[in-house]
Amino acid sequence: MNVKTWLDSLKVPMKPDEWEVKQLLSMAGFEVPRGWRLVDGALPDVPSDGEFAVKVCSPDILHKTDRGGVMLGTNAAELDSAVSEMRRRFPGSPVLVEEMVRDRGVEMILGMIRDPEVGPAIMLGWGGVYTEVLGDAAFRLPPLTPADVHDMLESLMVSKLLDFRGFKADREALVRAVVRFSEMVAELGDSIREMDINPMLVTSSGPLVLDAKMILA
Repeated sequence: MNVKTWLDSLKVPMKPDEWEVKQLLSMAGFEVPRGWRLVDGALPDVPSDGEFAVKVCSPDILHKTDRGGVMLGTNAAELDSAVSEMRRRFPGSPVLVEEMVRDRGVEMILGMIRDPEVGPAIMLGWGGVYTEVLGDAAFRLPPLTPADVHDMLESLMVSKLLDFRGFKADREALVRAVVRFSEMVAELGDSIREMDINPMLVTSSGPLVLDAKMILA
C-alpha cells in the first residue's frame, strides 16, 4: 500500500492524529520512534529497561507541552501510572507511548502549506521552540532537487549548528529526507492542506521524526 492509498483509507475526515501521521511518514521512508497508541485496555509489552515519552494523542491538541500533554523520561515501572494520569487529564483521548530518543541532534521543522494560487510550498527551518521565535525558515515550490535543498540550508541560521563544535549531522541524509518529503507531497496531491514535522531531530545518523501533524483538504 502506498501513502496515497493509505491516506484514502483513513476514517478521519480532516485531521489524522500524531500516530497516524507518523505511520504515513514511516511508509514514506522516514525514521520514527517505536510507539504504541493506546485507546483503552492494557499497556504494551515494553522493554523493562527502557525510558518512554507519554503523550496525549489528539489532532485537536496541537501544543501538547503547553497543555500538560507530554511526560518525558518515564521508566517501565512508572508507565502504568503515567498513562492513567494522561487519561485523567484528557478523558476520551488516546495516549501515545514512545521509546525516548537520546541521540544528540538539531531540531528542525519540515513542512508544507498549500497556497490557493501557487499550490503547495515546502518549508525547511529551525524547529522546536525556535520556529515561532526566530522565524528562520526557507520556502520552495516542489518538486525539489538535492541542489534546491542545499540552497535552502545555506540560507538558514540553523545550518551552522549542523556542524557545531564536534557535532556532525548527516546533511546528505537530511537532504534526501527533504527531497522525499517533496515527492510525498506531490504524490498526495490535493489530499492535504497542511503538514509539518516539528521537531525533526537531525542527528549524526540522519533525521528522526519526533512530532508531526497534518490537515487534510
